[in-house]
Amino acid sequence: KELKYTPYKGLTLQIGKKHLSCEEVEYNIDRLVSNIQRSEVETIVYQFGICKEIYSLRMDYWEKGGRLDTSPFELAVDNPTIIETRKKKIKQLLSIWKKECRRLRKSYFGLTYFTMNEAQNLIQSFDNICSLNLDNQQLSLLASKVILPFLQRLNWSLQDVLPTVCTWKRYFKERATNNDNMSRLEKLGDIVTKVWEYSENNKNAPNKDLELHSLRRGRPNLFQKKHDKELNLVVDLFKSLSMIPRAEHVLICKETTTEEEIECMLLRALHCTLLSDKTPLYCLVWPEKLRME
Repeated sequence: KELKYTPYKGLTLQIGKKHLSCEEVEYNIDRLVSNIQRSEVETIVYQFGICKEIYSLRMDYWEKGGRLDTSPFELAVDNPTIIETRKKKIKQLLSIWKKECRRLRKSYFGLTYFTMNEAQNLIQSFDNICSLNLDNQQLSLLASKVILPFLQRLNWSLQDVLPTVCTWKRYFKERATNNDNMSRLEKLGDIVTKVWEYSENNKNAPNKDLELHSLRRGRPNLFQKKHDKELNLVVDLFKSLSMIPRAEHVLICKETTTEEEIECMLLRALHCTLLSDKTPLYCLVWPEKLRME
């Protein structure tokens, strides 16, 4: 008997030659394993429940940018303590990773423009491009499609991404003997922060002595409007500041909006407030749609 996890097919329970999905275990296990004693079934189901938690934690870790071995992950059910221990380890790993993410964003402000999963995908895109045998013109053309949209989050006016790709290409060659995930994120953080330093995203902010009766500068402001009128309010607020709202300034909340996305926006707002007396405007729209969890 063994519990089996495969990254593409989801979580399955194998008993002998039978493979059961989560739904089959929950609704049909008594019928499918009627030849096994009730106590044994309950033990297996209990362990399977823990494995579902492990599966969820591993998915959460991956979605937050952590990277694990993607080979098939299997746990035998004959030793329950192994499953409990594995659950504790993955919870600890997730906790450590969240702290590392905060450290990276504190050290490299440019990383607040991406979730860590997006950062990992951006690294992969850099690697894929740099592994190709292309001249500079071809490199620039490909990078403008794959890399540039991400970097324009930091600097909307950026057009020439070739110097950034060339910087990564040099690092890509030097990294032949060092494939450490954290060093790659730090290098990306260094690169995107340099892009941000030349950004004009907030250059339209007014002088600090401009008085606005609708906003309390430097503090959170709550506005309530009739349904479907909120976006008009957001536009009016930016107009009152003579600012052009860009992707970094407005987060339209949905049920799928993550805690990490909100945290990144708050970090951007706090950092810009401390950095300059020309405080930009950041808006969280429809926060009531966020999941309570």
